[in-house]
Amino acid sequence: MRTHKNNLILLSGILWSLAGIMLISIFLRWIHLLTNKQLIWALSIGIPIGIIKGWLFNKLSKKNIHRIRLLPDKVEWWKFQKISSYILIVLMMGTGITLRTTGLVEKKYLAPVYLGIGLALFISSIAYYTSYIQHRRIQALETVKNS
Repeated sequence: MRTHKNNLILLSGILWSLAGIMLISIFLRWIHLLTNKQLIWALSIGIPIGIIKGWLFNKLSKKNIHRIRLLPDKVEWWKFQKISSYILIVLMMGTGITLRTTGLVEKKYLAPVYLGIGLALFISSIAYYTSYIQHRRIQALETVKNS
């Protein structure tokens, strides 16, 4: 199934947002397991991690947007990420699931990581939405000019 490359940018934004929301919701489900001190610790580490990682992920988002912009106008929907990125996503998800479900690492230590990465993914998804909207505005202006 083929779609316009601008739709890939929107799809990327939606998936990054959903992944971020999912990780933050896991963190929120763990709050009752944390003492007040552990919660403060998780927030004081997780939020800065999210901001710093969000800045780094934002660079990654922009590189991906640029890569998508270089694709032909109509492409397969799954090309919203490079193949190597799919491998990284599977490894990261597998590691997270393994650590979360096996108890190898206590949730009080995972909580700031989940919060931080969740925030970072959500923050960096904004670059996708901004690019998508900018492209739509350019298309609308060109349509008006050609009318």
